[in-house]
Amino acid sequence: MKLLYLFKCIIFSALLLSCNGLSDKRSSDMMKINFLLDDLEEAVSEYLPNMIVDVIHEDFLHNGLNRQEQIYIWEERLLKYYSLIIDNREIVITDDQATVYFDMNLFADDDTIYLSEPSEEYGDMSFLIKEDKEWYLYGNGK
Repeated sequence: MKLLYLFKCIIFSALLLSCNGLSDKRSSDMMKINFLLDDLEEAVSEYLPNMIVDVIHEDFLHNGLNRQEQIYIWEERLLKYYSLIIDNREIVITDDQATVYFDMNLFADDDTIYLSEPSEEYGDMSFLIKEDKEWYLYGNGK
């Protein structure tokens, strides 16, 4: 009887540890994605185009725009807007892909954009992929 109890305790402990490992991995991924979004905010406010280029995946595709075209869009954004704020973040992770839902505010002297992402107009920051333990902007693949 004691042996059966010991065996059940070992199995239960193993299950708890494996679940904790998944939870730790998910927490780490959530943290990395939040850091990526924070970096985008910083890149806009500090005019750091290379910081943005570094997080756009080589195979980026969003609404027909490839990586190079996306980099050009970000260059235009950096020239026009002085601040990006990403609020109310909700991250949904499925394996090595994630969709990020958030409210985005882009501020310029003559223009301010308020959007809930992913939106039809933008959405390019909402779809991510994980490669080599790092998260990248990937687009919607269309």
